Amino acid sequence: MLYFSTPRLTIRPLQLADKDFYCSLYCDQQVMKYIATPMTTTQAERAFKLALKLTEQAHSYYSIFVLKETASNNLVGIAGLTAEQAKLHRQPWFQAKTLEIGIMFLPQFYNQGYGRESISHLVKCALPELMTRLQQEARVGVKTVYAKTNVNNSKSCKLFEQVGFKRKNSSTDPDIVDFYYQLP
Repeated sequence: MLYFSTPRLTIRPLQLADKDFYCSLYCDQQVMKYIATPMTTTQAERAFKLALKLTEQAHSYYSIFVLKETASNNLVGIAGLTAEQAKLHRQPWFQAKTLEIGIMFLPQFYNQGYGRESISHLVKCALPELMTRLQQEARVGVKTVYAKTNVNNSKSCKLFEQVGFKRKNSSTDPDIVDFYYQLP
């Protein structure tokens, strides 16, 4: 299992013990405000089982990381890396050309810089390390990381711009803004 750290966070893969935390995020009205309709407990539990299964697979197209505050050991949020194109073609995510990244935090951890810290680290440090570990022989695959956010979520839009993503309104949904980050 791959673990990463930032000055304030420990970033680790989703584990069975994270079920209640994961479900609390996806069922919370405030957390889901700009993402989607909050899930029911049953829906969130089903989503957790699938996320855990895919995260545990070594060459999955889907990885969920738990973000833990190092000083307090509090779970603050989750981050995900998904390769939709690879999913459609049943390929491992590192063979995809584009990855989607997303984050969610408990409301009490909003506005503390954890979003910028975690996204910046995952894109600039963790993703290249993951690529190296999973694909030692040839560095082909992911070249671009993108994020989708609701146009009304100005803090999320600002966060992605601050860490080097470029805004591109390519979504067919007028409420969604796409951000792209080109890997070196």
